[in-house]
Order: sequence, then structure tokens, then C-alpha cells
Amino acid sequence: MKKHVILGNGGAAVSAICAIRSVSAADEIVVVSKEICYAYSPVLLTYYLSGRIKYDDIFIFNKTSYRKNNVKTILGKKAGRVNPARREVRLDDGSSI
Repeated sequence: MKKHVILGNGGAAVSAICAIRSVSAADEIVVVSKEICYAYSPVLLTYYLSGRIKYDDIFIFNKTSYRKNNVKTILGKKAGRVNPARREVRLDDGSSI
């Protein structure tokens, strides 16, 4: 089993999650994002702000999607330093993965 740490939580992160799950249901996936919400489409923000769609409709991955794909999310924290040699990501709060 491998452990994947994805930095950022946009469309590329969602694509990475889906690609990993297409080859392994057992690998651990952790998503780290400085944003405090789930993956959303920035393109849809104008539709939400104009009242054409509901708030929940801007999200491309919601809580259920992360749970279904067995993804751990660390939201509201920024990756400060990546050390590939040690296979470590240090977060802005001093913790590491």
C-alpha cells in the first residue's frame, strides 16, 4: 500500500484522486489545502453570486465524495515545505505528514 499526499484541492486534485482509485482502492490518500472547503469550480462562482445556482452546486467533490473514495482531508492548513528525500510534507502549523 502506498501513501499519496496531494497538495491543493482543485480540479487537478480531484483528477489525481480518481486516477489513484482507478488502480488502487487500498492506497492511502491525503489532501492538504489552505482553503477551508471542499473542491469547487471557480468558474461557477459567478453563477452562484448572481443567484443562478445554489451554493452546493459549485462543488465538484463534496464530503460524500471524499468519504466514498476514502480520502483524508486536511483543510485550512498550508504546506510549508516539501522534503522529497525524507518523503515528508511540513505544514504551516509545524506538523508534518
